[in-house]
Amino acid sequence: MREDELYAPIIEALNKRFGLLGSCYFEDTHRGFSEELKDNLDTSSLFILKVEQTYPDLTGYIFEPNAFHIIVVEIKKEANIERYLPDKKVC
Repeated sequence: MREDELYAPIIEALNKRFGLLGSCYFEDTHRGFSEELKDNLDTSSLFILKVEQTYPDLTGYIFEPNAFHIIVVEIKKEANIERYLPDKKVC
């Protein structure tokens, strides 16, 4: 499976999970941003993206009653997640 084939199922999972918190929206942004997303990003975020000329794999946002969150996701087909887990001690 290619990395980009993981985008749709991950977007679906993000919408399902974060939709519990409030109104949310996620999209594939590895080639650029839709007007829907641009309309909801702040000026500073848009400026950084324009200057850097790099796009994350997925980007989205969550509207909660008193907060707005931007979520950026990078997908890796293969990752060594063990380095992020706490050390396991064997008795």
